Amino acid sequence: MAFPELRDYPETLDLTGVKGNKNLLKRINIYHAGYSSHELLLSLHASDDGGIHYTAAYYGCCILAGNVWHDDEGRTCDKVDKYPFLSTSQKADRKFRVKVPDDDILRREKYFFHVPGYKMGLYPVVPDFEHWVFPDDLEVEIPTPWCLLQPEDSADLEDYPSRANTSCRITGTQIRPQPLHLVPLDRARWYRKNEMVTDKLNNFRGYSMDSFVNTLYFRHDIHHLLDESILTLLPKPDLKQGDTYSLVTHMLRRPSMSDKATWETLARFHNVKCLPVEWIPIQFLFAHFAWSIFNNLAYTFNKEAAGVRFRMRAALGCSTEASDWVREQLDERSFSDEDITPARTGSKRKRCQVADDTDDDDNADYDYDY
Repeated sequence: MAFPELRDYPETLDLTGVKGNKNLLKRINIYHAGYSSHELLLSLHASDDGGIHYTAAYYGCCILAGNVWHDDEGRTCDKVDKYPFLSTSQKADRKFRVKVPDDDILRREKYFFHVPGYKMGLYPVVPDFEHWVFPDDLEVEIPTPWCLLQPEDSADLEDYPSRANTSCRITGTQIRPQPLHLVPLDRARWYRKNEMVTDKLNNFRGYSMDSFVNTLYFRHDIHHLLDESILTLLPKPDLKQGDTYSLVTHMLRRPSMSDKATWETLARFHNVKCLPVEWIPIQFLFAHFAWSIFNNLAYTFNKEAAGVRFRMRAALGCSTEASDWVREQLDERSFSDEDITPARTGSKRKRCQVADDTDDDDNADYDYDY
């Protein structure tokens, strides 16, 4: 089996080139470039031929840093002082900047993510999915790989419900597939605060979390892997289809400590192309990828590190005592307005506005220094 070649779902298990391959058991670690203690920002499984696909690494880091991606995707070496980029060094020197290979696979075990424009490189990070602000297409657009998944007839949405298919989007089976909510039902507050039911999604006004725009069906084992963020859905360039992108499954982390289980998961489910999902708005596919990153052991940033800077939504607030906030954050991974007293001692930095372009503090973004 050749990785990272995209493929249809394999009817039979073929472990050729997978079983016994130790390179497929390692992790690719990406560090925050602003901390001398080498704080780990993102740790991804080396699912792609012993490396990680650049799309997953770059956009995963950009999401954690507060939607800082740029159209050049960190590939243009002469923009090292302007746009976010990956490097093999903590130093923001262009000679260490990653030169993306032709196959888009990063194979080193250690990288650094830089966001220019911050003193000492200390750019803030978003602590969890609840504080992540969905890009509103006004100041920040949906990244290009997801936009290239948009069907050509996306302007005509009236017949979208009739296109929705309840068979498994990987295997095609219609034997009791289970619905996967791209934005999980337990993230209802995030769904509401980010206006996922408004006309910012082009005529999708009023659709609930349980509607067809937020639901795909999968066989029970695949559903479990996606629900646990072992797998995610990621657009990757389909070399057999020219310059097009296909939505595929991507293994973010091992399903267990078993090497055999890891190899089998890769052989069965990694880089498998989804069957058509044209009724799903690309916004929901992107939100699912972001949720997978936050909901995963991949996001291992040490929130107790000295001088940590967070980017947080003002409506959710933060604890007046950093240590209290850290303890609750590590224990619960989310928190309610009632549990936390807002502290506005940080500098206000408005990044995204609501759809009607009003100045609403509930949707404002704040940076907090600890």
